[in-house]
Amino acid sequence: MPSPEPTIAPNESARSDEQRLLFALVGALPIGVVLVDESLRIRYANGTAGAIFAFDAERARGEHLVRALANVEIERRAREALGGEASVAPLVLQSRGEPRTHRVSIAPLEAERASGVVLFVEDQTEELRGERASREFLSNVSHELRTPLASVKLMLETVIASPDDEARELFLPQALAQIDRLASLVGRLLEQARTESGQLRLDLAEIDLEAIARPIVAAFEQQAARKGVRLQLHGHPVRVEADGERLAQVLVNLVDNALRHTPEGGSVSVEVDAAANEAILRVRDTGEGIARSEERRVGKECRSR
Repeated sequence: MPSPEPTIAPNESARSDEQRLLFALVGALPIGVVLVDESLRIRYANGTAGAIFAFDAERARGEHLVRALANVEIERRAREALGGEASVAPLVLQSRGEPRTHRVSIAPLEAERASGVVLFVEDQTEELRGERASREFLSNVSHELRTPLASVKLMLETVIASPDDEARELFLPQALAQIDRLASLVGRLLEQARTESGQLRLDLAEIDLEAIARPIVAAFEQQAARKGVRLQLHGHPVRVEADGERLAQVLVNLVDNALRHTPEGGSVSVEVDAAANEAILRVRDTGEGIARSEERRVGKECRSR
């Protein structure tokens, strides 16, 4: 008589399903997770950890931590965690030739049947870049605000101290111009805040792209001539539904950036065209372009916006 096939008790089956679900969830995390035993041999690593440290997560099981991750600092911190000392610290790693900053959290792990260490690795490169860009923006705005404020203060003090009308006729128009500049800077700051908070509203209307581009190109002609750069507008009227003011701001930034990065003798062209059902507003220049190391980051940021 054949022996009966082994059966799985209901509670064991449920536990097995829960374990599979748990491993599936951990495997899908955008944060690297590595479990090591008391001998610092890898018991589990998800795909994100493998991508960060450039190792095969499946084949790494059973390997020593330092062999798989090739990082002595993490091994030292893991040994400290075995002694009960958790730690959180940044770690810079090279990824495809680009340095990326990660936050590595290492803590002792007391499981039901075994003990060891768990590592959580989170890529913070983009977050830190955003923080740095915000700090630089605020620093630049603060500098831009201080300059016209100091000028207005000096002009008004001169007008107040002077008994004749000549000082008023000379300095009051200049003071008003600086106040307009201040208002523009404050407006840009508010727009930046709205954009980052997702509250920027577009005023859509039917506009002509060439009519938007023409005065902007004309406004940059003197700057281009002083630098010895040829600036040209190519195109024809193209009607679109868009926010003309926002488009103008984008074009101003693109032309200004192109002129700053184009050497003497080079050229910058603004092109307005249409293809199929799409309108095209393009700025070309003969400058050095975006460094290859930055292309991926810039493309990612543009897609996220």
